[in-house]
Amino acid sequence: MAFLHQNRFTASDFEAAPPPTPKVPATLEAIIAAEPLIDVALNSYGRCRRRQRWFAYESGKRELSRLVGWEAKNPALRTSAHWDIVVSALAKRLGV
Repeated sequence: MAFLHQNRFTASDFEAAPPPTPKVPATLEAIIAAEPLIDVALNSYGRCRRRQRWFAYESGKRELSRLVGWEAKNPALRTSAHWDIVVSALAKRLGV
């Protein structure tokens, strides 16, 4: 008769799962409430001349990537939906 391998692991052999991150609705107001520095960053960009707008847009995206999107400090804001909303707000502010 063949030997059947039995699982010898116990619950103490595994690390506990991290607590779930709170959900942030995908609206600009909720995102700003979760991370107020996004509002400060967005307000630092205003209308500029046509040639400078794309430089400002790229600069703004780099600055915002630390606050929202896959590289965000806050795990609740690490989604592409949150990123799209904030970058759309930046583009609208710059007139891109």
